[in-house]
Amino acid sequence: MQGPDYIFAFQSKDFSFWQPDANNKIVLKNKPYLLDFSPEGWDDIAIQNILNKRYWGIDRSVTIPLSYVQDGAKILKHIVLNKGIEESVYLVIARQELEYLPGESYGYWYKQIYRAEVDFSTYDHSGVKVTCNTLEDGLPKYLKANENTTYEFPMNVPEAIHVKMDGINLHEYISYENISDIEITKNLNGGDFLAPCIFINKEGESTGVVINTQDLQDTSGLTFDQTVNQTNSIIFNVGNDFVNINISGRIEFQCTGMTSEPPWAIRFRFLKTGQLIGDQNLYQIITTPGMVVGQVYGIDFNINIPLSINQRIYLQGFFIGGVGVDAKIKFTKNSKFKISFLSLYKTSYIRAFRPQYLFTQLINKVTEGNYQAELATYFSNTKYWNKVITCGNALRGLDDAVLKINFSDFFQFWDSFDAVGIREKGGKVNFAEKQNLIDKNNFIDLPDPANFKMTIAKDVLYNEVEIGYPEIRNDVGVLNGNDEFNTKFLFSIGATKAPAKIDKVSKIKTSCYEIEKIRVTTVAKDSTDYKSDNDLFAIAIMDEANPAVLPDIPVSYDLDRTLNPFATGLNEPATIFNLPFSPKRNLLRNGPFLRSSLYLGDGKILAFKTSDKNDKLKTDVLGTIIEEKADVIIGSLGEKFFFPVLFDLEIPAPHDLISLLDLNPLQLFRFSLNGDIYTGILIKVGISPSSNKAQQYQLLSTADNDLTKLEEFYG
Repeated sequence: MQGPDYIFAFQSKDFSFWQPDANNKIVLKNKPYLLDFSPEGWDDIAIQNILNKRYWGIDRSVTIPLSYVQDGAKILKHIVLNKGIEESVYLVIARQELEYLPGESYGYWYKQIYRAEVDFSTYDHSGVKVTCNTLEDGLPKYLKANENTTYEFPMNVPEAIHVKMDGINLHEYISYENISDIEITKNLNGGDFLAPCIFINKEGESTGVVINTQDLQDTSGLTFDQTVNQTNSIIFNVGNDFVNINISGRIEFQCTGMTSEPPWAIRFRFLKTGQLIGDQNLYQIITTPGMVVGQVYGIDFNINIPLSINQRIYLQGFFIGGVGVDAKIKFTKNSKFKISFLSLYKTSYIRAFRPQYLFTQLINKVTEGNYQAELATYFSNTKYWNKVITCGNALRGLDDAVLKINFSDFFQFWDSFDAVGIREKGGKVNFAEKQNLIDKNNFIDLPDPANFKMTIAKDVLYNEVEIGYPEIRNDVGVLNGNDEFNTKFLFSIGATKAPAKIDKVSKIKTSCYEIEKIRVTTVAKDSTDYKSDNDLFAIAIMDEANPAVLPDIPVSYDLDRTLNPFATGLNEPATIFNLPFSPKRNLLRNGPFLRSSLYLGDGKILAFKTSDKNDKLKTDVLGTIIEEKADVIIGSLGEKFFFPVLFDLEIPAPHDLISLLDLNPLQLFRFSLNGDIYTGILIKVGISPSSNKAQQYQLLSTADNDLTKLEEFYG
């Protein structure tokens, strides 16, 4: 039996129906209840479908508020006055469909075409009418409400993996001066002494080495073994199995007094803990002849001293060769030296999450359990599952570390790494490159447009691309921090008629030096708050796991250093990590989108302009060269998948357009113009379900269209 063309109902979140009972009280029942009166304004409804240009999915909304009378008004009044404005109530619209089997039977049924939440914050009860706006009941609603909500994920769970953090060789330079204001006398300070060496400053970062100022100390009453075990030292290795110390500079002093014949000479040498007396002059700097008052003595030196754990280094002087009672010296202002060395912090095992786990958890949280994440090929073991995410507290090795992240930052990281989007289909959300979300095999065919207009899509044009990661904090250290390659880079094509900057700077960081700074500074210090505790970091790891070594070492994954042997422009090519996240690699992954966004721009040059830190990184893997600061020809940036051109068409919407978009929101649209076929990606269209009146379509041209044919189009 044929019924009304459209029916309307109010549902709860669990799909029960709001309705009056036999006593005219408003209740919830499973039995369907259809409103006696359609909403006022229904005939003017236009359901807008708009491409979300960030997430690359379709947003849907109703353009006008709807007014309800009689039973509809009574239901809404009851809910607001008894449940409040936060109650979830949904307007459902269904359209009558004819099912026909030729020669056998036909029948009518109702197909849901729209389900939207009533927005009680717009509730307006005036006279017999209740008026409310509606909010599309779909993924866009949840994204708008929750994309910036931070969710907490404890990391001491089976889904977390362990990453073996075996460290970076950290560079340290330490400057010392010999104090020139002190006169050293044999009579007062001893025949042998630890020379005064004052610490001035340092560059870089180290681990396990304590830097000291060595005070002037008489050691003439000590044995040699006692001397090399004094706590008064220049540096002290407390945490490294082995450190090779380089000391270079100049020792220079003046003889200021002499009471001896023959005169006293003096010798300066470095000593270290554990040194044998037979090797006491192994690190000798200078031995003078018998000194002459007023004479300046000095020498440049460069000495390497291997230092094991718990060993110290000392600078000792002692007078030799004289027989008199005294000799005096003073260091000059030229007497200074530098100590340089590499240190490597001990291995630790930290927890991290694979991207699919976070994607699954975030979709569940953001959509309040109403949608599920697909097992995305993008995050599979054939793509990027080995790019994992952790936090500052996990890098510290804390067992109770909690990763705090919102969906917006998670998405933005991958949209900096690549040009990505999401697509919802049948209650499941997929994640992929933008071009791979488009259905290029199935088309929605449109009739010939009554009106056609072509314009330039200005909002995708650009002349600058800023890509990479936030600026490295100063506390990472100038020396090592300046070697950081995962920082912010700026590229430009120069002045254009539509200047704009594409921001591809990730909030999630990948700096290997900042990661190591956290590990070295705060590992296992449970009670020490640190400014990076909640910062998020991505780490590139190897695919294959290392077996556990019980009881202390879990199943773990090595850092990905496969590109390191092919890299130049680095202080420490052997031990740094996270090269796969380099800004130029991100730029190249974004290439198809960047190339598509410039109209006839293949010959333009995307020129390097500046970077925050190290721009010298270059890798050459079997002839495939990626140089971070090299300019890029736009035409080399992968395959275009759209032109920055908009088609505006006036066409009645297909009868089943909502269903087609629900089935696949990124199907291509196809239409004929002047005998030529064109295809486009939906940007926006309004659908008027109650009529078949013409609607305004806006499509983004695919790269398959031959736009030169429009030269011959005259309307």
